[in-house]
Amino acid sequence: MVRVKLFDPTSAGTWYIAGYDPESGIAFGAAQIFEHEIGDIYIPELVGFRGGFGLPIERDIHFTPCRLSECKGM
Repeated sequence: MVRVKLFDPTSAGTWYIAGYDPESGIAFGAAQIFEHEIGDIYIPELVGFRGGFGLPIERDIHFTPCRLSECKGM
């Protein structure tokens, strides 16, 4: 189950997080940037990223948890 959706407010990047290990900083989920990919996501890299206008990656507070298989094309 995907519990968290992150997105770049100035670009097409979207990340769906299904699990997270705080010790390693690695999450498991899907990324939709240029194509849909499933695998590990290094969260410290997303935290440090600044997109257009210097804006950070944001959490979609209106996201409803769903199955990882349902995230493709969202």
